[in-house]
Amino acid sequence: MSSLPSNLQPIQVTPSEDRLFTLLSTCAKQIQAENPGQPPVVLRVAGGWVRDKLLGKANDDIDIAIDTMKGEPFAQRVNQCMKRQGLEMGHIATIQTNPEKSKHLETANARVFEYLVDFVHLRTETYNDDSRNPDVDFGTPFEDASRRDITINALFYNISTRQVEDFLEKGLDDLSQGHVRTPLPALQTFIDDPLRVLRVIRFATRFGYTIDEDILKTVKNEDVKRAFERKITRERVGVEFNKMIKGPDPVRALQLINDFGFYPLVFAPPVGVEQVHIIPGLVVAYARFIEIILASQELEDMFADSTKIAIDDEDRRLLFLTASVVPFANHTWEDKKMRTHYLSKEVILTSLKLGLHDADAASTVLESLPRVLAAVREHPDRRTLALLIRELGKPPLHAKWYLAVLFAWADEALKEWMIHLPAGASHPHDLPALPLPSDAFTHDPYARLAADPIAHDEMTRLSAARAVQRASQQFISFMRSIREMGIEDAQDFRAYLNGKEVAAILGIRPGIEIGTYLKALTEWQLGKPQANKEECVAWLEAYAEEHPPQSNNVPMTKATKKRKSG
Repeated sequence: MSSLPSNLQPIQVTPSEDRLFTLLSTCAKQIQAENPGQPPVVLRVAGGWVRDKLLGKANDDIDIAIDTMKGEPFAQRVNQCMKRQGLEMGHIATIQTNPEKSKHLETANARVFEYLVDFVHLRTETYNDDSRNPDVDFGTPFEDASRRDITINALFYNISTRQVEDFLEKGLDDLSQGHVRTPLPALQTFIDDPLRVLRVIRFATRFGYTIDEDILKTVKNEDVKRAFERKITRERVGVEFNKMIKGPDPVRALQLINDFGFYPLVFAPPVGVEQVHIIPGLVVAYARFIEIILASQELEDMFADSTKIAIDDEDRRLLFLTASVVPFANHTWEDKKMRTHYLSKEVILTSLKLGLHDADAASTVLESLPRVLAAVREHPDRRTLALLIRELGKPPLHAKWYLAVLFAWADEALKEWMIHLPAGASHPHDLPALPLPSDAFTHDPYARLAADPIAHDEMTRLSAARAVQRASQQFISFMRSIREMGIEDAQDFRAYLNGKEVAAILGIRPGIEIGTYLKALTEWQLGKPQANKEECVAWLEAYAEEHPPQSNNVPMTKATKKRKSG
């Protein structure tokens, strides 16, 4: 048993957890009874469940570490044990080793009661310098704890004794003090599995913990960076990064990626793409303004009267994802078939291996920035504004077209902040559109805004908040105008007439030209919200007079027949 620091909570097992642990203990005892000459089977809950329970948080992710059996045979014994009690266990899925996905250990999982439980044996790992694939064997609890990423994830809960076990004698203290460090020297931990650098960032930002000096020094090591490029699959990178931007502090996560020197490694353009200049601190600056906006009273004011827009966690994630690829805005590249792609989209697809929806959404928000800013400044009429919303509201954004407006707000606030920097900093009167040129400033003014939140001076925080306020009025007015015009859902607007009706009215066969007339009618109606169906028909016939069908194989329109007969 490990002594529990006073600020950690003794683990309180729920009735359903107790039922699960009692079942597993019974199975372990039966195995021992059938094999009296063998060491007893000791079961421990490992990792995240233990950590979160000590912090007073719920966690349904239960990993069972077994000391003398592999996971799949033990899961089969649990199934037999349950059948004898008239209970039913879910299908046992065996996840084989898959070195390409960095899955080095066979794992079995199955639903037991309401829990999806992973069964795996305690192990030790030996890494080869030239391979991401370790040699795995049965290990002791200490060896198993030592091969984990950080000490707070290396705690065990012994199901038999119902006690927490800290074999490293570091995990409980680090959890109590809010500190992230590696079980072994950081260099060894990171060379063995360089993805652990990103996991350090994720857990430090998830819990708001400090990071050990050994880690801060080691992440600068070029051997660690080379190992990251050589060993880690892009899928694993994307999984970790996505968890960061879904977490409680994506700004600090991006800041640490930047400070660690890992931005070019995490966000690597496709091979053969010309080097993109990365302005230090730019990504963090955008992310910080998004954070300020999302927490602001101004945002509440913007959508206070809206019944069709509500900011949710997915919106937040997409905005931070967009901020993360700001350096690639307005850059394109050509693939082998000479097709042109937005570079921001390709980085998300190829470097992070996130989905097409994410890639399209972020690149749409970035590439629409000049049009949105122009609309906010120029106060266009209803038709022009509705057409912009329809353009933004194409897949993948659809009803979330307003994300482009929020990102434009962050862009405008950032430029406001830059203009009003205190004496001694550069004072550009007008920042160019993204991407910013490398010589835009004489120094790195973003560094002040990208500073660690703990050391972030009050003057900078206040000046950033004031920049958001100064920029907010025009954006609040912009969204209020959209709401008053009744075009918040303009992306879903349909003309009074459908394709068959257009064909009948104009006396033409269905075909591509029907779409052209429908598009023109839709645009006209967006500017004439009070128009009725009869007025739409009259307008369409007049429009067809001025823009007759181009095909020679279509019948004459009614308008053309009338003109000829006259």
